[in-house]
Amino acid sequence: MRVALPAERDIAGPFVSATQTLSAAFGSAIAGMVANLAGLAEAVAPGPARHMALVLFAALAIAPVAAGLTALRALHLTRAG
Repeated sequence: MRVALPAERDIAGPFVSATQTLSAAFGSAIAGMVANLAGLAEAVAPGPARHMALVLFAALAIAPVAAGLTALRALHLTRAG
C-alpha cells in the first residue's frame, strides 16, 4: 500500500483481497470446465481419472508458461535496448 496515493489507500486495500477472491473463483471455474471436458464425470476407474488429471494439468499450465516466456522476452528487450 506504500505506492498508493494517500487518498486512494482506503480503496486499494480491499481491492487486493477482492482481486484474489475473483481470481480464485475464475480459476476454479476454468478447472471445473476443463475437468468436465476431459471426462471427469465418466472417470470411475483409475485410467480415465489419470487421463483427466493430465489434461487438466496441461490446460492449466499454458497460462504460467506463456507468462514466463513473456517475462523473459520483456527482460531480454529491456537489457538489449
